[in-house]
Amino acid sequence: MALTTDTQNLTSSDIQGLSTADISGLTSEQVSGFTPSNIVYLSSAQVAALTTANIAGLESDDLAAITPQAIAGLETLDLNSLRAIQIQGLSSAQIAQLSSAQIRALSTANISGLSSAQIAALTTANIPG
Repeated sequence: MALTTDTQNLTSSDIQGLSTADISGLTSEQVSGFTPSNIVYLSSAQVAALTTANIAGLESDDLAAITPQAIAGLETLDLNSLRAIQIQGLSSAQIAQLSSAQIRALSTANISGLSSAQIAALTTANIPG
């Protein structure tokens, strides 16, 4: 699918129809044009295809729109690049879906910035040994 820079007007079908190659080829400008109502339709594979720079450039409300099922697509380098404010914007359901490797990738500042609700969402499967 050929994309223009106007990614805000993509439909749910358009988003779901993007291949991982399409996603990995997006510019920062195109990714920053996504809205939370676009991002909610990204699959885990599509999230994984976003570059670390594109993930780091997402606003907190954009990251919060990634479904808990798709959050697994965030690679450890992606998580390590996030600012504390971005991590604080994640829901408890998203935090609960992070793997122990993903939790381990969070910076000390990001871990210390977790809310009590986010911490309560962690299980023994999330916490690195």
